[in-house]
Amino acid sequence: MIQNPARLEARLPYKLSNMQSKFTSFAVFSFFVALLTLAPADWLTAQDDAPTAGPTNWQAERAALEYQFGQELTDIAAWCNENNLTRQVPITYALKSERDPRRQYIFLPSTQFMPDPEMQSGSLTTWLTKINDAKRNHAARIFKLAKKAAGEGAMAMAYQLVHEVIYHDHGHAAVRKMLGHSRGKDQWKVAVETFKARQAKTDHSFLPLARGEYIIAKTPHFVIESTASEARTKELADNLERWHGVWRQVFFEYWGSKKTLGEAIDGKRKFNTPTRKFKVVFFKNKQDYVAKLSDLVRGIEVSSGYYSNKQRVSFFYDGGKSERETWRHELTHQLFRESRGRSPENAFANNYIWLDEGVATYFESMTELNGFVTLGGFDALRTQFARKQALLEDRALPIADLHSLSQSQWQALANAELYSQSASVVDMLMNENGGQHQQDLVALLKVIYKGQARANVFNRKLNLEFADLDPRYAKYLAVDSSMVADHLLKPESRTFLCLANANLQLAAFDRLGQCENLTELCISQQPLDATLLRQLRTCQSLRKLIIVGCTFAPGALESLAEIPNLVEINLTYSTYTPEDLAALQAKKPGLAVVQ
Repeated sequence: MIQNPARLEARLPYKLSNMQSKFTSFAVFSFFVALLTLAPADWLTAQDDAPTAGPTNWQAERAALEYQFGQELTDIAAWCNENNLTRQVPITYALKSERDPRRQYIFLPSTQFMPDPEMQSGSLTTWLTKINDAKRNHAARIFKLAKKAAGEGAMAMAYQLVHEVIYHDHGHAAVRKMLGHSRGKDQWKVAVETFKARQAKTDHSFLPLARGEYIIAKTPHFVIESTASEARTKELADNLERWHGVWRQVFFEYWGSKKTLGEAIDGKRKFNTPTRKFKVVFFKNKQDYVAKLSDLVRGIEVSSGYYSNKQRVSFFYDGGKSERETWRHELTHQLFRESRGRSPENAFANNYIWLDEGVATYFESMTELNGFVTLGGFDALRTQFARKQALLEDRALPIADLHSLSQSQWQALANAELYSQSASVVDMLMNENGGQHQQDLVALLKVIYKGQARANVFNRKLNLEFADLDPRYAKYLAVDSSMVADHLLKPESRTFLCLANANLQLAAFDRLGQCENLTELCISQQPLDATLLRQLRTCQSLRKLIIVGCTFAPGALESLAEIPNLVEINLTYSTYTPEDLAALQAKKPGLAVVQ
């Protein structure tokens, strides 16, 4: 039964934002039909697989390469200063990345050639030659590290690194060959960009769609049946191919093999496009989506998309940004269930539903940047709800209790808090301590998507006890001022941030001031003065402030009146004078204040 989002929202002590309420009904639509079963011997073997994580901290090894690259760029910047190329100095330094160690960085296939120095003149030619040489040297070191990772069995890391190689050296022949790219006249030809569409010539096999009412589009990995325009269908196809590529990099151990990867890196073979494609139905709008599916799916009108294991199809409709997060969520279900055969209907009947939904919700955290994407991070939307629940409200569910939920129990609750906490626990397991548990987590996923894994396999695979996970989870959720100042990605895209107990300094508030679409901000347990709070006056969309247990300096509270659209402030357990509150309310009539 699909839960009523409004009723679920009313359970929470703070009313959740409209964005959160859209997240309350994801998993209820996943359908499971058992077509594959494991023989008892295979099932027992799967249970007893040994943990695979090795001792090498690959993130640290990769960071060491970035330091070396930075030294080369520093030398080039010094040369620029000596040759009066001052405009090239910041461009040079910008090539070095400052990575957040608690995120995944996934590089997308590049179609570009290396910049041609001959297109420049004078000293600019020499500068670009130096830059190209430094980038090629950096790429060569990354490729060497990829070979080392593959040799030590860190397959996902190796596969990710080879993709990063051509981000820096667009013409790296060995990587282009292994990934199946070919050289075109003006750019590299990358298979994932292929798109072909035609009008359907027959009625749809199970939907009320006559021939001519929909198009059939094909890409290397997807078949899309669409009532939307060809242009909008292509936009969806581009997204699906990109997200599929990210999934394949992060979860290489789930679908790939060590032998294939090793031979590809050694130049003995290349990765071929699979012949079987994933199926998606795409509707032109929400009304079309509901009309065509209402007879098949009860409660479809409150969903933003779903995956049917029975049909082996994902269903989406053309909507806004929040719907795209749903697309990624449901696509993740599809990729896990179909990339190694079909998952049995009862795979999550008794346990592990939190992990199934957690890993799909984790994929909602994808942030797309120039040529690469990130996954996870302290600023992911779901993490804000999890941090608020755990650190501000002290209501996080013990992870052992989360783990014990059956599929029917999950569906009976199906609230945003479960999804947010599950996604944040997955984030921790993927990224904590240099990703030390990532391989073991993927090994566990391979077991549970085959069939009903026993509950204690989690503890044996990851060598973790639930009693130890709760304090580690709270620690992982913690955020500090430098994280906000240095690693808040795309501040203009953030709508909600919970930065409990972070002791934010001026640099962090400066960064928050760039969050032009931020609607809600939570901070707690720190001193506040007017200089800090005035940085928030540029947050044009900020409507709600939750300031718990903070101490206001004289005049600081009154400065909140400068936030143009602020309508509500929660001052629970905070220290301030009645005079300052009166001054704020005088400047901001109608402001709702919770004390």
